[in-house]
Amino acid sequence: MIYFELKISIQLKEDVIYEKSYQALSKFISHVMLQDESLKEYHQEKFVKGYVFTSLFPIEKDKIYKSGRVYIMHLRSLNLEFILKLKKYMERSHDTVIKVLAIQMSNYLLKPIIQLKSLTPIVCTLDSGRYWTKEDGIKLLMERINTCAIKKYKRYIGELEEEGEGFIESIELLNYKPIKIPYKSTSLIGNKIIISCKSDEYSQKLAFTILASGLEKGSVGMGYFIMDRG
Repeated sequence: MIYFELKISIQLKEDVIYEKSYQALSKFISHVMLQDESLKEYHQEKFVKGYVFTSLFPIEKDKIYKSGRVYIMHLRSLNLEFILKLKKYMERSHDTVIKVLAIQMSNYLLKPIIQLKSLTPIVCTLDSGRYWTKEDGIKLLMERINTCAIKKYKRYIGELEEEGEGFIESIELLNYKPIKIPYKSTSLIGNKIIISCKSDEYSQKLAFTILASGLEKGSVGMGYFIMDRG
């Protein structure tokens, strides 16, 4: 298993509030995808997307990204063709807010994953349509994350030889209250977590899948993880 990552250096053409940076970046990526017919079709289809990106770094002390300054974002995917096309059209982009200065591409092979820590909040939508909160219990969160990981694996990698009880050993919630992320005319409700992963082959495949492509709302920057290899 392998995933691909773009390290994108950008310059802002106007100030962007930290809380609204996810929306600005998502809009930028959507704009890029509309430049190619296959990317446009992928963008418009209704299923869990196979990519995820970070917010901008470094984060300003006053939580306002400044016009004229240079920042870095990372974007990952399991799909090489998607990454190559995105890189191509990003380099040609004429977005009204974001100017792309340089893009570096890397790839990463599956290696043992002990823990996954979310750098951006994860969003978990329940069957009722509302977002998960800690009052719903960690067990439900584990089930929803596991289900999302399986869906992404089957969609972007292939069939699983077997389906175990779940790849998560435990979850630690890092925030005391839910994190509200403004998006379009509403807000997403998320949380930052640390996932301790089981060590068997099945579990490691699913852990790698969410490392490579995020969970829900990865296409708006939610659920970007870093790993601890031990």
